[in-house]
Amino acid sequence: MSVSYTHLDVYKRQAYSNSKLLLFAGRTNGFHGLISSDTSFNAKQNNQHIYVVDLYSWKYSSVPLPAGEDMLPFTGTNIQYFQDGDTLYLIGGYGRKSTTDYQNNYTLNKCIAISVSAMIRAVESKSDIRKAILYTIQSPFFKVTGGELFKLNGWFYLMYGQVYDQPYSVGVSGNYTAVSYTHLYSGHQEICL
Repeated sequence: MSVSYTHLDVYKRQAYSNSKLLLFAGRTNGFHGLISSDTSFNAKQNNQHIYVVDLYSWKYSSVPLPAGEDMLPFTGTNIQYFQDGDTLYLIGGYGRKSTTDYQNNYTLNKCIAISVSAMIRAVESKSDIRKAILYTIQSPFFKVTGGELFKLNGWFYLMYGQVYDQPYSVGVSGNYTAVSYTHLYSGHQEICL
Protein backbone atom coordinates (compact mmCIF):
# COMPACT_ATOMS: atom_id res chain seq x y z
CA MET A 1 0.00 0.00 0.00
CA SER A 2 1.07 3.57 -0.52
CA VAL A 3 -0.28 6.93 0.59
CA SER A 4 -0.83 9.81 -1.80
CA TYR A 5 0.04 13.37 -0.81
CA THR A 6 -3.59 14.45 -1.21
CA HIS A 7 -4.68 11.89 1.36
CA LEU A 8 -2.09 13.14 3.85
CA ASP A 9 -2.88 16.80 3.26
CA VAL A 10 -6.06 16.76 5.33
CA TYR A 11 -4.38 15.68 8.57
CA LYS A 12 -3.01 18.48 10.67
CA ARG A 13 -1.34 16.89 13.69
CA GLN A 14 1.87 15.04 13.21
CA ALA A 15 4.89 13.82 15.11
CA TYR A 16 8.08 12.04 14.12
CA SER A 17 10.13 9.17 15.47
CA ASN A 18 13.12 8.18 13.37
CA SER A 19 11.73 7.69 9.85
CA LYS A 20 8.12 7.28 10.98
CA LEU A 21 5.47 9.97 10.78
CA LEU A 22 2.46 9.83 13.11
CA LEU A 23 -0.75 11.43 11.77
CA PHE A 24 -4.11 11.95 13.43
CA ALA A 25 -6.93 14.46 14.07
CA GLY A 26 -8.12 16.96 11.50
CA ARG A 27 -10.79 16.53 8.88
CA THR A 28 -11.16 14.18 5.95
CA ASN A 29 -12.93 16.76 3.77
CA GLY A 30 -10.62 19.76 4.23
CA PHE A 31 -11.82 23.24 5.12
CA HIS A 32 -13.07 24.55 1.78
CA GLY A 33 -16.67 24.99 0.75
CA LEU A 34 -18.15 25.62 4.18
CA ILE A 35 -21.67 26.79 3.44
CA SER A 36 -23.87 26.45 6.50
CA SER A 37 -23.76 25.28 10.08
CA ASP A 38 -25.78 22.20 9.09
CA THR A 39 -22.99 20.82 6.89
CA SER A 40 -19.86 22.47 8.30
CA PHE A 41 -17.79 20.41 10.69
CA ASN A 42 -20.13 17.45 10.66
CA ALA A 43 -18.63 14.77 12.90
CA LYS A 44 -18.74 12.29 10.01
CA GLN A 45 -15.81 14.19 8.45
CA ASN A 46 -13.66 14.03 11.61
CA ASN A 47 -10.65 11.81 11.05
CA GLN A 48 -11.35 8.60 13.00
CA HIS A 49 -7.94 6.91 12.48
CA ILE A 50 -4.33 7.19 13.54
CA TYR A 51 -1.78 6.63 10.77
CA VAL A 52 1.91 5.83 10.77
CA VAL A 53 3.78 6.51 7.53
CA ASP A 54 7.27 5.19 6.83
CA LEU A 55 8.96 8.15 5.13
CA TYR A 56 11.40 5.88 3.24
CA SER A 57 8.98 3.38 1.73
CA TRP A 58 5.76 5.48 1.92
CA LYS A 59 3.97 2.44 3.28
CA TYR A 60 1.55 3.07 6.08
CA SER A 61 -0.30 1.42 8.93
CA SER A 62 -3.51 2.65 10.49
CA VAL A 63 -5.91 1.87 13.30
CA PRO A 64 -9.39 3.21 13.93
CA LEU A 65 -9.76 5.20 17.10
CA PRO A 66 -11.34 3.16 19.88
CA ALA A 67 -14.80 4.24 20.99
CA GLY A 68 -15.05 6.48 24.02
CA GLU A 69 -15.18 10.07 25.23
CA ASP A 70 -11.44 9.94 26.03
CA MET A 71 -10.69 9.59 22.29
CA LEU A 72 -12.62 12.73 21.23
CA PRO A 73 -9.53 15.02 21.40
CA PHE A 74 -7.90 12.80 18.76
CA THR A 75 -10.70 13.72 16.32
CA GLY A 76 -10.56 17.50 16.83
CA THR A 77 -9.35 20.18 14.47
CA ASN A 78 -7.08 23.19 15.14
CA ILE A 79 -5.41 21.46 18.08
CA GLN A 80 -2.34 23.15 19.53
CA TYR A 81 0.58 20.73 19.63
CA PHE A 82 4.30 20.54 20.31
CA GLN A 83 6.71 17.60 20.23
CA ASP A 84 9.39 17.62 22.93
CA GLY A 85 11.67 14.63 22.37
CA ASP A 86 9.47 11.52 22.37
CA THR A 87 6.55 13.31 24.04
CA LEU A 88 3.85 14.99 22.00
CA TYR A 89 1.63 17.49 23.83
CA LEU A 90 -1.88 18.14 22.47
CA ILE A 91 -3.95 21.01 23.83
CA GLY A 92 -7.54 22.01 23.11
CA GLY A 93 -8.93 22.08 19.58
CA TYR A 94 -12.44 22.25 18.16
CA GLY A 95 -14.50 19.10 18.29
CA ARG A 96 -17.38 17.26 19.84
CA LYS A 97 -18.19 17.54 23.52
CA SER A 98 -19.85 14.12 23.52
CA THR A 99 -19.82 11.03 21.33
CA THR A 100 -23.54 11.62 20.72
CA ASP A 101 -22.98 15.04 19.09
CA TYR A 102 -23.41 14.86 15.32
CA GLN A 103 -21.49 18.09 14.77
CA ASN A 104 -18.39 19.74 16.18
CA ASN A 105 -19.61 22.40 18.59
CA TYR A 106 -17.12 22.75 21.44
CA THR A 107 -13.63 24.00 22.23
CA LEU A 108 -11.84 21.11 23.92
CA ASN A 109 -10.20 21.71 27.31
CA LYS A 110 -7.61 18.97 27.74
CA CYS A 111 -3.87 18.60 27.57
CA ILE A 112 -2.82 15.11 26.50
CA ALA A 113 0.78 13.90 26.53
CA ILE A 114 1.59 10.87 24.41
CA SER A 115 4.71 8.84 23.81
CA VAL A 116 5.30 9.12 20.06
CA SER A 117 7.35 5.92 19.81
CA ALA A 118 4.80 3.94 21.89
CA MET A 119 1.93 5.26 19.74
CA ILE A 120 3.77 4.28 16.55
CA ARG A 121 4.39 0.78 17.93
CA ALA A 122 0.73 0.48 18.97
CA VAL A 123 -0.51 1.50 15.51
CA GLU A 124 1.91 -0.79 13.69
CA SER A 125 1.06 -3.76 15.93
CA LYS A 126 -2.68 -2.92 16.00
CA SER A 127 -2.62 -2.91 19.81
CA ASP A 128 -4.24 -0.62 22.38
CA ILE A 129 -3.28 2.98 21.58
CA ARG A 130 -4.44 4.15 25.02
CA LYS A 131 -1.25 2.65 26.48
CA ALA A 132 0.74 5.34 24.63
CA ILE A 133 -1.07 8.14 26.51
CA LEU A 134 1.20 9.30 29.31
CA TYR A 135 -1.36 11.53 31.02
CA THR A 136 -4.37 13.77 30.47
CA ILE A 137 -5.07 17.03 32.30
CA GLN A 138 -8.40 18.85 32.06
CA SER A 139 -8.39 22.60 32.75
CA PRO A 140 -10.15 25.76 31.54
CA PHE A 141 -6.65 27.06 30.69
CA PHE A 142 -6.48 24.48 27.89
CA LYS A 143 -9.78 25.52 26.29
CA VAL A 144 -8.26 27.03 23.14
CA THR A 145 -8.56 26.32 19.43
CA GLY A 146 -6.46 27.74 16.61
CA GLY A 147 -3.73 29.06 18.91
CA GLU A 148 -0.06 28.18 19.16
CA LEU A 149 1.91 26.02 21.58
CA PHE A 150 5.68 26.27 21.77
CA LYS A 151 8.53 25.72 24.21
CA LEU A 152 11.22 28.24 25.09
CA ASN A 153 13.86 27.83 27.81
CA GLY A 154 12.04 24.94 29.47
CA TRP A 155 8.63 26.67 29.53
CA PHE A 156 5.63 25.85 27.37
CA TYR A 157 3.66 28.81 26.06
CA LEU A 158 0.04 28.53 24.93
CA MET A 159 -0.83 31.67 23.01
CA TYR A 160 -3.66 33.23 21.07
CA GLY A 161 -6.53 31.22 19.62
CA GLN A 162 -10.19 31.39 20.53
CA VAL A 163 -13.01 29.67 22.34
CA TYR A 164 -15.78 28.64 19.93
CA ASP A 165 -18.57 26.81 21.74
CA GLN A 166 -21.21 26.57 19.05
CA PRO A 167 -21.71 24.87 15.72
CA TYR A 168 -19.56 26.57 13.08
CA SER A 169 -21.23 29.41 11.24
CA VAL A 170 -19.64 31.26 8.30
CA GLY A 171 -18.43 34.73 9.30
CA VAL A 172 -18.88 34.24 13.06
CA SER A 173 -15.81 34.30 15.28
CA GLY A 174 -15.46 32.88 18.74
CA ASN A 175 -14.12 34.72 21.76
CA TYR A 176 -10.45 35.36 21.15
CA THR A 177 -8.15 34.64 24.06
CA ALA A 178 -6.63 37.81 25.48
CA VAL A 179 -4.01 36.14 27.64
CA SER A 180 -1.12 33.81 27.01
CA TYR A 181 -0.62 31.00 29.50
CA THR A 182 2.73 29.72 30.64
CA HIS A 183 3.08 26.15 31.85
CA LEU A 184 6.06 24.29 33.17
CA TYR A 185 6.01 20.52 33.09
CA SER A 186 8.27 18.61 35.37
CA GLY A 187 7.81 14.91 34.82
CA HIS A 188 4.06 14.50 35.08
CA GLN A 189 3.48 17.56 37.28
CA GLU A 190 1.91 20.65 35.77
CA ILE A 191 2.35 24.10 37.23
CA CYS A 192 0.23 26.94 35.84
CA LEU A 193 1.46 30.49 36.30
